[in-house]
Amino acid sequence: MSRTWLKPLSVGLFVVIGLLLAVVPAAAQTPLGAGPDNPMAPPADWVSIQPGETRFYGFHVGKPVLKEGEDTESAVLSSLKDIEVKLQTVAHKGLHVEIWSQEEVNKWADEVKFDPVGKCTTSCGCKPEDEVQKMNWRGQFEPGDYFAVLKNDRGAATTYYKLSIIGDLVSFPFKTAEEVAPAAAAQPAAAPEAVAAAKAVPAMGTTPGMAMAVSGDWTELPSGDHWYKFNYIADTGPKHDQDPPKIEILLNVDKPVDNARFTVWTQEEVDKLIAEGEDILGEDESKGTCVGCGSENEDLKGDYSWSGSFLKSGTYYVRVEHTPCRCQPAYYQLQVTGKSVSF
Repeated sequence: MSRTWLKPLSVGLFVVIGLLLAVVPAAAQTPLGAGPDNPMAPPADWVSIQPGETRFYGFHVGKPVLKEGEDTESAVLSSLKDIEVKLQTVAHKGLHVEIWSQEEVNKWADEVKFDPVGKCTTSCGCKPEDEVQKMNWRGQFEPGDYFAVLKNDRGAATTYYKLSIIGDLVSFPFKTAEEVAPAAAAQPAAAPEAVAAAKAVPAMGTTPGMAMAVSGDWTELPSGDHWYKFNYIADTGPKHDQDPPKIEILLNVDKPVDNARFTVWTQEEVDKLIAEGEDILGEDESKGTCVGCGSENEDLKGDYSWSGSFLKSGTYYVRVEHTPCRCQPAYYQLQVTGKSVSF
């Protein structure tokens, strides 16, 4: 029996197998944030998470700079400082954060029961019924990679949150969801001068440096926040024996009435905010913290007010913020009144 067909057949088989291998996709990579092998960096703004979803956020604790005559071990021990994980949530029932080291990741991969290094708990002064729940955790780590694992496994609805991880030696060598999002449709290239100008000049009201005068007009806030400023004279009378004049700040919000809030800032706190960032919990004196916020009128929904005075004359600020649990634009009217107030 002739066997001359065997060689062509074997060649044909190799060709077919090669073609099959060419069309078989490579093992899919873990989606960003879905596992410890592809963790995310914390988002810069508020984001949402669906019921049953778990997200992995990674952070790196770096090695300290050695001083003259200091060995690595003693340098690490002397440089151990608190690392803080902060979580703010809206519609927060069921959302919690665990802190894992690589050891916990290995146990998780092997399906071995384990206790996390830490868990975020309700921040001091917060109540379960608060609309915006604040949670935090503090701890110390040696150099290495660590994970904040955010779980919405007990929630029954979409939850909105903002996660922050803070520490002197903390860095984020991982991508954010925004960095891997599909690029926007190509637009005609702008002239370099126009691009530079657009980047250099922020829109009015978007930063304290571009704060607007209060007009009392109804305004649309698509997202983010608007900054306003006013001048105040702390007149205590000729003998300085009178209380400084009161300031009344009123914010009316159109439907939906819980779409915006406002906070009050001094120049000192604004300077800290610009230089070092914001400290929502009011625990870090080097960072900016508001000195007041609008309280809701229980008898009139969408009506928020603050009343107070200051001991120093100067420039003060009002920040109108978009409520994180709402997606549609906010429509509001801001009024600042007082006999020693000017714009």
